[in-house]
Amino acid sequence: MQPTKPNAPRRFFLGEEIASNYRGDKRKRYEARDDSGWSGVLVVWSANVRAFSSLWARGMLKGEEFVVSQVAQEVFPNDASAHSYLSWLVGKDAVPNRFDVTFDLPFALEAGDLQFSTISGSEALKAAFESKRRAHEAVMWLCESFGVSWPKLANVCQEKGPAFVAAVANNPYALVQYGVLSYERVRALVRAKKLPVSDDEQYRAVIYDSLRKAERSGHTIYPFDLLLSRTAHRWRFDESVLRNEALSPYSAFRTKTIGDDVYFCLGRAFDLEQQVYAQIEKRKSTARQLDIDKANRYLGEHYATMTDEQRNAALLPMVYPVGLVTGGPGTGKTFTMRALVDAYLQAGEERSGWPAEVMLLAPTAKAAMLLEPICELGRKYVDRIHKPTTIHKVIYDTRHNDRQDTIFRRVGLVIIDEMSMVDVELMHDFLSLLPNETRMVMVGDPDQL
Repeated sequence: MQPTKPNAPRRFFLGEEIASNYRGDKRKRYEARDDSGWSGVLVVWSANVRAFSSLWARGMLKGEEFVVSQVAQEVFPNDASAHSYLSWLVGKDAVPNRFDVTFDLPFALEAGDLQFSTISGSEALKAAFESKRRAHEAVMWLCESFGVSWPKLANVCQEKGPAFVAAVANNPYALVQYGVLSYERVRALVRAKKLPVSDDEQYRAVIYDSLRKAERSGHTIYPFDLLLSRTAHRWRFDESVLRNEALSPYSAFRTKTIGDDVYFCLGRAFDLEQQVYAQIEKRKSTARQLDIDKANRYLGEHYATMTDEQRNAALLPMVYPVGLVTGGPGTGKTFTMRALVDAYLQAGEERSGWPAEVMLLAPTAKAAMLLEPICELGRKYVDRIHKPTTIHKVIYDTRHNDRQDTIFRRVGLVIIDEMSMVDVELMHDFLSLLPNETRMVMVGDPDQL
């Protein structure tokens, strides 16, 4: 039999769930019948469909199976189910503890308007429910216009939360702010549907989209004047108007002043940067100072060819819990790191009653391989220098293998090379796992930033 075309919503009454014969099939199957006398198997993606005794749905008939493409209305079987669903939908504060509701009270997305019967003493619930319904409708038709499937849309709504749904209902350009669609795609939809959108909302979306593209290219902050010139080309407004609009309060991005220059950055990047700063500040008061005179004498005996700058860099972890070593190609950064590790291990610091160890990290596997010459010191310090690896692997092992207590237990010093390739999110994730007493030295080329 050829599949029928999607038609008007049909009401189905659900029976027992049927186990799938297909391995890996995540769809639910139920014995079902509809008002027209059809009976067979209903195939639906919704994992929560058993919260309802019946539902209205669109789909396609394939043999004895009706494959649901969209749930249009869901009907509650009892008050408890309705109360639970409404509490999730509009918030517990808007739902009374007890109310009377018929079994035909649906949450309708496209099958028609909500029909309330008797909900005693809760005008606030009606208003909140209606607002949420409009929000869900807005998200659904906006995303479906670009071929986004309902399961994916449901995941987006669940991940972003009620604030996302409400924001999109009032401003379609919130889809840009929440990273669902690009500015160009939302703008095309707004024009096609002739939606009323204010200029400031549209321009804020332009700024946010430009900042996202800059962030993907490795730029956490963006010069204000450069941002204005680039967004002016996309927006085609007078720059003075853009400047006034850009400086209006908006939660998606922040402004930063460095000297006389103003910079823009995404709100999330700004918050992560502040947290990284706080994590580093916290480390300053935890590590004790090591014997710098002993380390200096050791460097003089074994690394006599070092320059003063290289020597000062090699002594950093003896004095400071967090250090930064910068230099261009050919300046001897690898040689300096080798001397730094050697001097630190000679200092005799302990962790958990054992001689402290050194962890060598880099943002990529290729960069980590370049740290292997330092491991030659391992012959001198048996098993005290970890094999170079990536930051991502350490984070993964710590989070997914419950190794936080063991992976850093004996580590006294962490060296991160190629810091210009480490973004603020990766640094934040790593510092949140690194014990405060562990020393850290960051190494990189400032011209690559």
